[in-house]
Amino acid sequence: LGGQVTFVRYEQDWRWGSGGLWQFGDLDRFGAAQGTYYLASGPATPVQFNSTEAGLFAQDTWAAAPDIQVLFGLRYDTQILPTGRIALNTAWQTATGVRNDFTPRDRKGISPRFGFVWDVQNRSEWVLRGGAGLYQGRLDPRTMAEVLSHDGDVTVRRGQGTFLSWPDAPSTALAPSRGAALTFFDSTYRSPRAFKAELRITRNVACGVALTVAGSYHHTDY
Repeated sequence: LGGQVTFVRYEQDWRWGSGGLWQFGDLDRFGAAQGTYYLASGPATPVQFNSTEAGLFAQDTWAAAPDIQVLFGLRYDTQILPTGRIALNTAWQTATGVRNDFTPRDRKGISPRFGFVWDVQNRSEWVLRGGAGLYQGRLDPRTMAEVLSHDGDVTVRRGQGTFLSWPDAPSTALAPSRGAALTFFDSTYRSPRAFKAELRITRNVACGVALTVAGSYHHTDY
């Protein structure tokens, strides 16, 4: 039985596209300066926020038989993110009916675990081990930082064509402002979670040599 609490303070002063991005389809278009340009502009203030990650776990081992050990475990994880920090973009809400100020509150982080060891006849010659369980992930703080910074304060310039000024930024006539950039969470968002299972069989031979065959299965939902 145990638990853990982690306090995270995150700061990000980088914004994707803030230095201007050029893209060219191939070498010929690169040589002719024909491509696309993207620039994201916004406040220079770094994004800062605090989050808390907490977990509780319990496990125990039972002797199902003289040569079989069984382990059961249960873990609960949650991540507490800052609320009230994302500005509601009313223009977007009016146009789409979708709010952009949702902050994830994933409280379904229950992860059961199971494992066993079978030392056949307690002779340490053939040993079978296996286990399976659910494993909860965490929201990447970079994603939260982008949502906080892209709630309407970041505007985008974008253009496509021939840019004779390259590598200098093009004029606003060639790459005009396209409006605000929004990044937001869907109301059904959940943190990543994975199911993992493993089975291995070991044959101990003479002189401390052991041969092992193992297989595993992983499946992750994002």
